[in-house]
Amino acid sequence: MRIVLSFATQIEWHEGHAIARALARLGHGVSVVDADGSTPSPKPQAPSRQVDATSDEVIGADTDLFIYIEPQGLVPRGLERAACRTVCVLCDTALSPPPRQDIAKLFDDVVLYHRDSLDAFPEHGE
Repeated sequence: MRIVLSFATQIEWHEGHAIARALARLGHGVSVVDADGSTPSPKPQAPSRQVDATSDEVIGADTDLFIYIEPQGLVPRGLERAACRTVCVLCDTALSPPPRQDIAKLFDDVVLYHRDSLDAFPEHGE
């Protein structure tokens, strides 16, 4: 399976790094995009949001799964029409649900860190 992960790579402790390594160990082809839509260098600079990045540019035709992990990952324009399955991992739903509810609408599936926030995302089931 080919998977694209989008997270803030400049944050050294971001769980996206561990998720990328785990998926690669499981035999998946893993690509990581930074908030500007680029493949990060070993020492990435602070990201600049590239609001004009499209899902076609970031995801590619051979991608099976796109995973956005907050905070500060790239959500490419047109993601809601992506040909592959899309997932967002939302970390701080207990602090501020409304902006996360808006972003969740763009994804096929939502993963929440806080189980007590399930009711805030009824369109994504259990």
